[in-house]
Amino acid sequence: MSVLAGLSHDLSSTVELVGRSVVAIHARRRIPSSGVVWRPGVVVAASHTIARDEDINVTLASGRT
Repeated sequence: MSVLAGLSHDLSSTVELVGRSVVAIHARRRIPSSGVVWRPGVVVAASHTIARDEDINVTLASGRT
């Protein structure tokens, strides 16, 4: 396997693994923001992307809310 092919394989494996932890956060009127599942029950996101404290919906990579 060439160096480039190895890098491509490693990158795609990492993206597949990490992608499972990315979520959509519906806490603004129009466009959802993204966050990362830090541990069970905890999602980390930038504070400026969250417009309210209540009625926040999170969509997991699996599509579950």
